[in-house]
Amino acid sequence: MRVEYVGKSVADLDVNVRSGPSIQCGFTYGLRFRKYAHDDIFKESVTSINPAREDDADILVLDPHIDDDPYELIVVVVDQKCLQNRRLYQWLNHALTSDPDAPSTALMFVPEAQPGETRAAHILGKRLNRERVVAEACSYYPTLVE
Repeated sequence: MRVEYVGKSVADLDVNVRSGPSIQCGFTYGLRFRKYAHDDIFKESVTSINPAREDDADILVLDPHIDDDPYELIVVVVDQKCLQNRRLYQWLNHALTSDPDAPSTALMFVPEAQPGETRAAHILGKRLNRERVVAEACSYYPTLVE
């Protein structure tokens, strides 16, 4: 399952943070995780994407501002295939632990097939726990692309 996102903001994808209003801004960047790549995940296997122009990201990222409370990284999955790729969890863990000024936790949004469903978020939450990534899995309900 893939989400159509080019030129869309967090609000346009119907991502609501903690049951509050949607964030009315665009994403900071997108990332694509290659299935087969060299061991150095931060050089060869992660490709940066401009979400305003390119439509082949696996995740979209909104970097929080230091003044925000809570200070959390917001990650929106737009292609569920990446959830099977261990490099995604390695990247997320690195993003949360590599720098003392980095966010200490993340909200990770996963698209659901039907409004009201939470199955994908439940599965993602179990995987995050297994990989020991300090992140909360949340559902969102976008327009899906076949």
